[in-house]
Amino acid sequence: MLGIRPEDLVLVEGNGSNSNLSVKLVEQLGADTLVHGHFGEDQTDMTIRLSGIRHFDMGEVLAIHVEADKIHLFDPKTEKRLD
Repeated sequence: MLGIRPEDLVLVEGNGSNSNLSVKLVEQLGADTLVHGHFGEDQTDMTIRLSGIRHFDMGEVLAIHVEADKIHLFDPKTEKRLD
């Protein structure tokens, strides 16, 4: 299993993206905005946490990036983190 913290995903412009998020729901929490959506052919659910108030439309596609050292792998049977 793969795990990424919502605050470790960042919006990018141009060629810096390693995935796209299709927006399903936007939650404005005051200091932060949570953007819920899905990515990939299997439409895996993902949430990105952005600072400040942000506005996005449902269905909008956002270019996102995550650094490799921010990706966590877990054993699907034990759910323990792999080193």
